[in-house]
Amino acid sequence: MVFHLDYLKLTVFADVSEVQILVERALLEKAGFDEPAWEEKGPASRWERIVQGPGPVTLLVPKAALEMYTMIELKGEACTRFGSDVLLAFIATLDSMKDLRWNGKRVDLTFDHVSFTPKMVDEAIVADNLNSRCLGILDRDWNENSDGQTAYLGRRKSAKLRRLRVYNMRGFNRFEAEFVDEWANSAIRNFARRELVDWPNIALAQIRGMVDFVDHAQDPRSERCPMLPWWKDFVGDVEKIRTLGEEERRKQHEEDEQHVMGQSEGRIMRAARSLWPIRQAFGDEYVLKRLDHYCEGRIRPEDEALAKTLQTHQYCGLAGLPTERYDGDEVA
Repeated sequence: MVFHLDYLKLTVFADVSEVQILVERALLEKAGFDEPAWEEKGPASRWERIVQGPGPVTLLVPKAALEMYTMIELKGEACTRFGSDVLLAFIATLDSMKDLRWNGKRVDLTFDHVSFTPKMVDEAIVADNLNSRCLGILDRDWNENSDGQTAYLGRRKSAKLRRLRVYNMRGFNRFEAEFVDEWANSAIRNFARRELVDWPNIALAQIRGMVDFVDHAQDPRSERCPMLPWWKDFVGDVEKIRTLGEEERRKQHEEDEQHVMGQSEGRIMRAARSLWPIRQAFGDEYVLKRLDHYCEGRIRPEDEALAKTLQTHQYCGLAGLPTERYDGDEVA
């Protein structure tokens, strides 16, 4: 059984030119790329710039953000090419830079050549033989084709922050645990502060904090149920990591707030100059009525989701918003 990272995505709160230099010195040079060539891939979707270097390592620059940041993305090919020792050196360098603000955005923890199969995992999910605070039988998914089988706990298009998949499409059984946002940040910082030899156990501790596969027929109290033999062989006696540290929660909240307010400001910025003459001529009430008129029947689910998220940040103090609710008359 072999452990490695199969996807790594980081948010660095700095200009892309600074991040490019950082990646060259802390990652590419250590991988043997002394004079790396970078290629502009142009804008796409929410990204104003996409810059790709050897590996490939990709730098993503958002079109609109309340605070400047650049994302670093290493997919499976890049993680394999750089190797765990270079990746450890890279994230350890980031972690040591006290003046640099960064967060882990996503990481895939991967074990190759596991002894259990996708079918065994799926059968355990269907039988509800699992203990988890974040996943359940309703999160089950299954895919089978001529290339092989994949069992999912955490649907492919769900918004879950943690999920797993087991597949056999490479000629062997592979287990992948995908962590995003604060859970990714917690795992990546743990990796950065430990030796490479500790990585498999750190990964297993994070995985056990997400789910354990157990035999519920053995005890009515789920916490006392023994692990299924194939799962026990996999995780051993590693202790669970159930919760996040306060630092990770605070940093993730700040990043989420900056990101969603950046989306809000981006939409306003794109429409501001076009609407300004109309507002000057006819006033605020007229503009709002026409907005409601043209939005009727055209609002998408993602627009509704953004509105609900923005409501939770209405007293964040960013972009001209107040820092607290005011419910009474001002007292002189």
